[in-house]
Amino acid sequence: MKKTYSIIGLLTVLLIGISCESSVLEPAVDCSSSTLILNLVAKSDAHCGQADGSLEVQGNGGEGPFQYSLNNGSFQSGGLFTNLTSGNYTVNVKDANECTSTLQVSILNEDGVNMSTNIADSGCGTAEGQIVITATGGVEPYTYSINGGAFGSDNTFAQLEAGSYTVVTKDASNCETSENVTVLSGISFNSSVAQIISSSCATSGCHAGSQSPNLSTFSNIQQFADRIKARTSAKTMPPGGGLSDAEIEAIACWVNDGALDN
Repeated sequence: MKKTYSIIGLLTVLLIGISCESSVLEPAVDCSSSTLILNLVAKSDAHCGQADGSLEVQGNGGEGPFQYSLNNGSFQSGGLFTNLTSGNYTVNVKDANECTSTLQVSILNEDGVNMSTNIADSGCGTAEGQIVITATGGVEPYTYSINGGAFGSDNTFAQLEAGSYTVVTKDASNCETSENVTVLSGISFNSSVAQIISSSCATSGCHAGSQSPNLSTFSNIQQFADRIKARTSAKTMPPGGGLSDAEIEAIACWVNDGALDN
């Protein structure tokens, strides 16, 4: 028997296809429930001007085998990193499910200057960030540099956009220490991004449960943050656009900050 469809039925099918098809996101392992953590096993500080520091980390929980990287470099099977100069390092562990955990480790100058930083947010799409350096030890006076620029006596770097920066402190004996720091935009998930997603993406018939993934929970939103940014920036989620430029920028800034639970 030949099947027939009513005009209303055909329109319904078409509308359902349009409403969510272009914003379907592929499922992935839920790392929000992972028990993976990264522990510091041992650390050796460096002597001034020498790359003789080291650190060793070990992943626990999650699902082995583990791989480790230093300052977002290539992953390796062991957690020992040697030939390090003084400075702050970001160590990552990745398990078999591609879940990750991060640890910050400071290698100090045993016999020279050391520093700490205070960082102010830049704002989303603005350049109001600031890095203030506090130096200790070594021989005064201190001088400071950012991103390979000339050294100067001012310990404050202002009018910074969101992003990564390398700051260096040098004392009067030419002993140096460096730190890679990140200036965030400061966009809050709870006060900004959550409402955008709940009203425009995690809606009935779409990503509130009927389409994968369910974006009505923070853990899923965080897990798919990069895809949400890509789709909203391309104006394919929600289909046909629907978000203002300010809303799209807020999502992008939040994701670029690391998709924080803030």
